[in-house]
Amino acid sequence: MIVIRKILVSLLWLIVLYFGVLIIGGMIVGGMAGVDNPENAAEAGRIAGEAFGLAYGLYILLGSAVIAIFGTVFGVLPFSKHKKGNQSQPE
Repeated sequence: MIVIRKILVSLLWLIVLYFGVLIIGGMIVGGMAGVDNPENAAEAGRIAGEAFGLAYGLYILLGSAVIAIFGTVFGVLPFSKHKKGNQSQPE
């Protein structure tokens, strides 16, 4: 049961980290593109954000997976610590 819980917590953190970094990175490059081209800021921002996702999406996914797996295994991330007083022994 503990292994399944750790796997689910790790998958949750993978999703949160991956989309969080993509959204923040896309917002930053989109804002920078909008400043450079104020007439078509929305379109320039969309194109820059899409290019960011295509260029760095795989690296962000791999980095998020490493952080999620190791952070969950070592109990660094929230909800990944094993509660010592709540161990149930199978009989």
